[in-house]
Amino acid sequence: MTYSPIPNPQKGYLLFDDGTKFEGVVFSEGDACQAEVVFNTALLGYSEVLTDPSYQGQVVVFSAPMIGTYGWNREDMQSPRITVSGVIVNEYSDAPYSLAKVLKENAVLGIEQIDCRKLIKYIRERGCIKGIITTQPNGVYNIIHSTEKKSPNTKVLKLENDSATYHLGVLDFGIKSSILTELKKRKCRFSILPWDITLDQLKELKIDGIVLSNGPDDPRDYMDSIPHLNTILETYPSLGICLGHQLIALALGATIEKLPFGHHGTNQPVLDLNTEKIIISSQNHNYTIAKDSIENLPIKATHLNLIDNSIAGIAHHSLPIISVQFHPEAAPGTSDAKEIFNKFITLL
Repeated sequence: MTYSPIPNPQKGYLLFDDGTKFEGVVFSEGDACQAEVVFNTALLGYSEVLTDPSYQGQVVVFSAPMIGTYGWNREDMQSPRITVSGVIVNEYSDAPYSLAKVLKENAVLGIEQIDCRKLIKYIRERGCIKGIITTQPNGVYNIIHSTEKKSPNTKVLKLENDSATYHLGVLDFGIKSSILTELKKRKCRFSILPWDITLDQLKELKIDGIVLSNGPDDPRDYMDSIPHLNTILETYPSLGICLGHQLIALALGATIEKLPFGHHGTNQPVLDLNTEKIIISSQNHNYTIAKDSIENLPIKATHLNLIDNSIAGIAHHSLPIISVQFHPEAAPGTSDAKEIFNKFITLL
């Protein structure tokens, strides 16, 4: 497949509040926006990345030198729509049923011919900060550095499975479809629930366990939910993934810190402290558990990220609670970490 230059290309820009400007060419027309800018180191799996609810409201910069070569496969989507606010690549390659077509359908601006290596070095030096992706370089912009947590679902969605043994309540902060797929393979059916559901409401559903899903936000913005989350964890076997992992840690008394530029990609090496094996994991988050904050708590670290030695998994000493910072279903990524689902089934 050969790269076809876009005729009469329109200029596109990424602007930061210190005056730094990156200039490229638009390959997908979309809305200008301001959003947190993060980089992803995956070589494949852009369909999964761009539909992952954990990237809600972010501009994603791909470190892979070329994006778009294999088009778009709806079966790879992790949610019904594109969730990112903007896409930046070094070189875009068009294909039948192309990435550009899907981005344009979702009004997501895509820019290519940007020096992504230089841009990623800039992010690593300054941290994950907000920028503006636009086609107008000379406008007057006010980059607002604020956070607002995702609103909860307002209804219960039941997903049946004729071969199910277990009924799981999924607290939905932005669940990926591949997580449900892996649990369905292990004879689970689901009730997808608003994250602020009460213990009494859970008991009415007669569930066997809880899954706290991944999601896009700062877990500290959910502190008002922590008291009732504590009672849920004391009542049900629980699995936390990504944001859900951080919320479990908060509910059990740990402290959460923001990483300088987060972990976003499919090549994060993680040490399993129980088996002393190393797995290659898929991760997408900007926050982590402060290591010294769990020293006097009834939880222990089960996994460490070998890039920065941050906590990548925890377990409760006596309650059936496990959680991981990485995405055990991958999507995209390797299948190294799927054993986490089996461990959770054992707890059930």
